[in-house]
Amino acid sequence: MERRNFKRHDTRLEISILARGGRMTGQMDNLSVTGCRIECRQGWLDKGEHVRLVLPGGLKVEGEIAWVLQNRFGIKFAETLQPAILRKLGFE
Repeated sequence: MERRNFKRHDTRLEISILARGGRMTGQMDNLSVTGCRIECRQGWLDKGEHVRLVLPGGLKVEGEIAWVLQNRFGIKFAETLQPAILRKLGFE
């Protein structure tokens, strides 16, 4: 069983994903301070690629594709999110 060090929050946030000079939209379905999981039907990204996520309110987060499985992928954030960002998104 995989063990997580940080709490994951279930969510349904619509986000933009910037990569390879393009933009696509996706649905973030969970979020922690170290990463997130995204569902995206336009999935053309590969493991290890750099991405920039644009969250509600225009918040931008840098990260790397950690895994890809069909139309879902995991993002590992380049830096741990500050608690204030989680609060701004409605999580405590």
